[in-house]
Amino acid sequence: MTPKGAQRVLDYRVFKHNFGRFPNYITKMQEKYEEYRILAKETHNHPSIRGAGQYFKAQFKKLVIFFIKR
Repeated sequence: MTPKGAQRVLDYRVFKHNFGRFPNYITKMQEKYEEYRILAKETHNHPSIRGAGQYFKAQFKKLVIFFIKR
């Protein structure tokens, strides 16, 4: 086995490990978003937390591009 071949095998193992963690990450992001929505309703969409909505929108967009569409 060459060093390049060994690195390729290691890269695939790491990718498989990380890719397998996506479903848990998506679930946790959805839970955090629901908590944010509750907080936003309780504070009547206060400006200090309004920006978090854009954060979640961007994160979900990334998840759709990188995980769901592939």
